[in-house]
Amino acid sequence: MTDTAPPEDLLSRAEEGDAGAQCDMGLWYAQHPAFPGSRDLARQWFGRAGAQRSGRGLHNLAVMAFQDGDRVEAERLLNEASATGWALATFALATMRREAGDLDGAAALYEVAADQGHPEAEAMVGWQAMQAGTEEGYRTARALLDKAAARGSAAAQVHLATMFHEGLGMDRDPAL
Repeated sequence: MTDTAPPEDLLSRAEEGDAGAQCDMGLWYAQHPAFPGSRDLARQWFGRAGAQRSGRGLHNLAVMAFQDGDRVEAERLLNEASATGWALATFALATMRREAGDLDGAAALYEVAADQGHPEAEAMVGWQAMQAGTEEGYRTARALLDKAAARGSAAAQVHLATMFHEGLGMDRDPAL
């Protein structure tokens, strides 16, 4: 990539309607703020991808709306992106709800994001299950935290370490 223009092959695929390439074009412009009109061009490319129901494109439009201070539009776009199965949008929407004080709404969305395979959401839901303090909660926590930790979630690794240290949700070896 040069700093003067996006790669021709990427531009060609994006102009042909490839939603992934359109998102990449949006990212190129977003990462090149010195390029004249870069923010507007980024928004246009994300918008073209979003018009095709690209969760990634809708999510990036939501990020731009959030950066512009338009939380209502950001939430609307995150809802659309989440509906496509884009886990990152669902996780961001859950975080927005949590920060707004809607803990029940946030918890429900974290569960959806975990079901969509978002590792940090799995860690969050696993931690919540761990807090129940029951054997069923520990089993649920262990399954979710194992998955999330295997995919690199540091939070899940810490929660698993706590479970191992405390012997939660596992058989204890009396010899130890």
